[in-house]
Amino acid sequence: MKKYLFIIYLFIAMFGLYSASVNVDELNIIADGHFNPISQSFEVNTYFKFITSFDGGYKFAAQVAFEANTKELETNYRDASTDFYNKVFMLFRHAEVCARNLADSHLSLSFWTGTHKYLGSGNKYKGYLYYPNSVDVDYQGFYRLRGTGISTQMKFWQERFRGEFHFYENTNFITSQTPNIFYIFSFDTQIGLYFEEIPIENDHFNLFIELFGGVTFPISPYGQYKVGMSFGVGNDYVDFFVSAGLPKMDANITNMTFDDIYLAADLHFKLFVTDHTISFLTRPLWYNEQKQGINNTGEKNDFDINYKFNVIVPDFPLNGGFILNFQYSLNNIADSWNLYLSPFIDIAFSGVIWNISVHYDFSRINIAAQNSYDYKIYLEGFRVIIGAASKF
Repeated sequence: MKKYLFIIYLFIAMFGLYSASVNVDELNIIADGHFNPISQSFEVNTYFKFITSFDGGYKFAAQVAFEANTKELETNYRDASTDFYNKVFMLFRHAEVCARNLADSHLSLSFWTGTHKYLGSGNKYKGYLYYPNSVDVDYQGFYRLRGTGISTQMKFWQERFRGEFHFYENTNFITSQTPNIFYIFSFDTQIGLYFEEIPIENDHFNLFIELFGGVTFPISPYGQYKVGMSFGVGNDYVDFFVSAGLPKMDANITNMTFDDIYLAADLHFKLFVTDHTISFLTRPLWYNEQKQGINNTGEKNDFDINYKFNVIVPDFPLNGGFILNFQYSLNNIADSWNLYLSPFIDIAFSGVIWNISVHYDFSRINIAAQNSYDYKIYLEGFRVIIGAASKF
């Protein structure tokens, strides 16, 4: 802990000597009203996420970021002073010092601590609104690099070819249940081809393909491996993204099953004033080195299919549409599917986007019919969301 405090104080002192920009990378406040089957009453839960960063710019080449991220914000107003884990704190997220454009502008070298990046990021289907029951999981990408380490980036062919190499102490294993798992190390590699604004007739498009993989050690008997790829292509009117891989592999690869696969795909296109996004995601049993699901027993849903329809008029502050989300479990026979329909309205005003939406899970109608038409089960599928988000 003292090591991290020293790094934070060092960054603050350095930023005091040089000019730096202050950014709010993410700000979300979401009020989620729903029926609680345990208390048998309607409740409102507030979710809050705030990420701010201080960037020293090109010459200084350094950044430090802090984050507050909590669910059930109302529980933080308890009077019990010993209830430490129900308080809200601004926590350290990331710090980095980077030496750029070494070796004739072909090499960059970074020393970092915290959450450095996600491999295979770029999917649109992520965030609290899609995963309100998950803890520290919003599927930002294939795999999270978190810990303390050194990264290098090599760039050639007018920066179209890039290779990244990361060696770090991996702290993904550290949780409140396993707070003492230190001295686990990872070596990850990411190589890719990136083409921007490729001309085609009277238009242009972007294209990239990435391959990544790595090893985590010492884990008996031979270490733990990961391998994946990402691909993206598109322009201002239509684009496609896919990321796939195995986030947790051991020496016996023949034991791999569907639960070991990570696959995220987005097809986004615009048609007149309408905006469409079709997304697909498999939820792997292991994600960021942790077993997912309630009490670490495995995710309830194995894959999601999502369709978002939005009407957007340029320079008009109001837009809206609906989200249709289907979730299916290969293992839960009694409650194998969920079907959510969510009409929404977005209002953009003074740099803030206000969101109002109503959700209903139509699978609860089927479950209620199997349980003597219990009205409480009908109510379980109903949610009302009011949120505000901003980046500046």
